[in-house]
Amino acid sequence: MPTALRVTLALLATLLPHVSGLTCHVCRSQPPSASGPASANSTLGLILTLALHSPPDCRQFGADDPQFRTECPLGLNSTCAVAEDTAGRRVKTCFGAARGAQGCFTEPGGTFCLCRGDLCNEAAVGARSVSVVLVVGLVTALAVW
Repeated sequence: MPTALRVTLALLATLLPHVSGLTCHVCRSQPPSASGPASANSTLGLILTLALHSPPDCRQFGADDPQFRTECPLGLNSTCAVAEDTAGRRVKTCFGAARGAQGCFTEPGGTFCLCRGDLCNEAAVGARSVSVVLVVGLVTALAVW
Protein backbone atom coordinates (compact mmCIF):
# COMPACT_ATOMS: atom_id res chain seq x y z
CA MET A 1 0.00 0.00 0.00
CA PRO A 2 1.44 3.40 -0.95
CA THR A 3 2.60 5.60 1.92
CA ALA A 4 0.29 8.51 0.99
CA LEU A 5 -2.75 6.20 1.12
CA ARG A 6 -1.67 4.82 4.51
CA VAL A 7 -1.25 8.32 5.91
CA THR A 8 -4.68 9.36 4.58
CA LEU A 9 -6.34 6.27 6.08
CA ALA A 10 -4.59 6.83 9.40
CA LEU A 11 -5.82 10.45 9.50
CA LEU A 12 -9.38 9.40 8.66
CA ALA A 13 -9.32 6.70 11.34
CA THR A 14 -8.12 9.28 13.88
CA LEU A 15 -10.81 11.82 12.97
CA LEU A 16 -13.74 9.40 12.53
CA PRO A 17 -14.76 9.21 16.22
CA HIS A 18 -15.03 13.02 16.26
CA VAL A 19 -17.12 13.38 13.11
CA SER A 20 -20.46 13.26 14.90
CA GLY A 21 -20.11 16.77 16.25
CA LEU A 22 -23.49 16.62 18.04
CA THR A 23 -23.34 17.57 21.71
CA CYS A 24 -26.32 16.92 23.98
CA HIS A 25 -27.19 17.56 27.59
CA VAL A 26 -27.19 14.38 29.69
CA CYS A 27 -28.77 13.66 33.05
CA ARG A 28 -31.05 11.14 34.71
CA SER A 29 -33.35 11.30 37.70
CA GLN A 30 -35.48 8.57 39.14
CA PRO A 31 -37.71 9.27 42.11
CA PRO A 32 -37.67 6.58 44.81
CA SER A 33 -41.28 5.65 43.99
CA ALA A 34 -40.53 4.97 40.29
CA SER A 35 -40.18 1.37 39.23
CA GLY A 36 -39.54 -0.34 35.91
CA PRO A 37 -39.37 1.21 32.44
CA ALA A 38 -42.39 2.90 30.85
CA SER A 39 -42.61 0.09 28.30
CA ALA A 40 -39.83 -2.03 26.90
CA ASN A 41 -41.41 -1.78 23.43
CA SER A 42 -41.80 2.00 23.28
CA THR A 43 -39.50 4.84 22.26
CA LEU A 44 -40.17 6.46 25.63
CA GLY A 45 -39.09 3.29 27.45
CA LEU A 46 -35.95 3.04 25.33
CA ILE A 47 -34.94 6.64 26.01
CA LEU A 48 -35.62 6.27 29.74
CA THR A 49 -33.43 3.17 30.01
CA LEU A 50 -30.64 4.51 27.79
CA ALA A 51 -27.52 5.66 29.61
CA LEU A 52 -24.33 6.63 27.79
CA HIS A 53 -22.46 6.56 31.09
CA SER A 54 -23.54 7.35 34.63
CA PRO A 55 -25.03 10.77 34.00
CA PRO A 56 -25.54 13.28 36.82
CA ASP A 57 -28.91 13.78 38.49
CA CYS A 58 -31.31 16.00 36.53
CA ARG A 59 -32.44 17.66 39.76
CA GLN A 60 -29.06 19.44 39.89
CA PHE A 61 -29.09 20.26 36.15
CA GLY A 62 -27.04 23.26 35.10
CA ALA A 63 -26.92 24.07 31.38
CA ASP A 64 -23.46 25.64 31.72
CA ASP A 65 -22.03 22.80 33.83
CA PRO A 66 -19.77 20.58 31.66
CA GLN A 67 -20.75 17.42 33.59
CA PHE A 68 -24.21 17.72 31.96
CA ARG A 69 -22.80 17.72 28.40
CA THR A 70 -21.48 14.95 26.18
CA GLU A 71 -20.41 14.53 22.59
CA CYS A 72 -22.69 11.88 21.15
CA PRO A 73 -21.10 8.65 19.96
CA LEU A 74 -21.69 7.28 16.47
CA GLY A 75 -25.04 5.50 16.33
CA LEU A 76 -26.56 7.87 18.87
CA ASN A 77 -25.63 11.08 17.11
CA SER A 78 -28.71 12.00 15.09
CA THR A 79 -30.78 13.72 17.80
CA CYS A 80 -30.79 14.87 21.39
CA ALA A 81 -33.67 13.67 23.55
CA VAL A 82 -35.43 14.58 26.74
CA ALA A 83 -38.03 12.23 28.20
CA GLU A 84 -40.23 12.11 31.27
CA ASP A 85 -42.69 9.47 32.35
CA THR A 86 -45.70 9.68 34.63
CA ALA A 87 -43.67 8.19 37.51
CA GLY A 88 -41.36 11.22 37.38
CA ARG A 89 -38.30 9.66 35.75
CA ARG A 90 -36.47 12.18 33.57
CA VAL A 91 -33.63 11.63 31.10
CA LYS A 92 -31.67 13.94 28.82
CA THR A 93 -29.42 12.07 26.39
CA CYS A 94 -28.19 11.43 22.86
CA PHE A 95 -30.51 9.32 20.75
CA GLY A 96 -30.34 7.57 17.38
CA ALA A 97 -33.74 8.57 16.02
CA ALA A 98 -34.58 8.38 12.34
CA ARG A 99 -33.12 11.28 10.40
CA GLY A 100 -35.45 14.24 10.54
CA ALA A 101 -37.42 13.04 13.58
CA GLN A 102 -38.02 16.13 15.72
CA GLY A 103 -40.71 17.37 18.05
CA CYS A 104 -42.49 16.15 21.14
CA PHE A 105 -44.40 12.88 21.24
CA THR A 106 -46.72 11.33 23.81
CA GLU A 107 -46.89 7.61 24.41
CA PRO A 108 -48.75 5.72 27.13
CA GLY A 109 -46.81 6.49 30.29
CA GLY A 110 -45.12 9.77 29.34
CA THR A 111 -43.68 12.17 26.80
CA PHE A 112 -40.39 12.56 24.95
CA CYS A 113 -38.96 15.28 22.74
CA LEU A 114 -36.33 14.93 20.02
CA CYS A 115 -34.29 17.77 18.55
CA ARG A 116 -31.33 18.22 16.26
CA GLY A 117 -28.62 20.69 17.18
CA ASP A 118 -26.02 21.10 19.86
CA LEU A 119 -27.45 21.24 23.39
CA CYS A 120 -31.00 21.58 22.06
CA ASN A 121 -32.39 19.36 24.85
CA GLU A 122 -31.88 21.89 27.65
CA ALA A 123 -35.57 22.60 28.25
CA ALA A 124 -37.94 20.33 30.14
CA VAL A 125 -40.23 18.03 28.18
CA GLY A 126 -42.84 20.06 26.35
CA ALA A 127 -41.25 23.43 27.25
CA ARG A 128 -40.73 25.84 24.41
CA SER A 129 -37.24 27.01 23.72
CA VAL A 130 -36.53 30.60 24.72
CA SER A 131 -34.90 31.21 21.34
CA VAL A 132 -38.06 30.07 19.52
CA VAL A 133 -40.18 32.42 21.63
CA LEU A 134 -37.77 35.31 20.97
CA VAL A 135 -37.71 34.69 17.21
CA VAL A 136 -41.52 34.45 17.01
CA GLY A 137 -41.83 37.62 19.09
CA LEU A 138 -39.35 39.47 16.91
CA VAL A 139 -41.03 38.39 13.67
CA THR A 140 -44.43 39.40 15.08
CA ALA A 141 -43.10 42.79 16.18
CA LEU A 142 -41.56 43.43 12.75
CA ALA A 143 -44.78 42.40 10.99
CA VAL A 144 -46.84 44.80 13.12
CA TRP A 145 -44.35 47.61 12.81
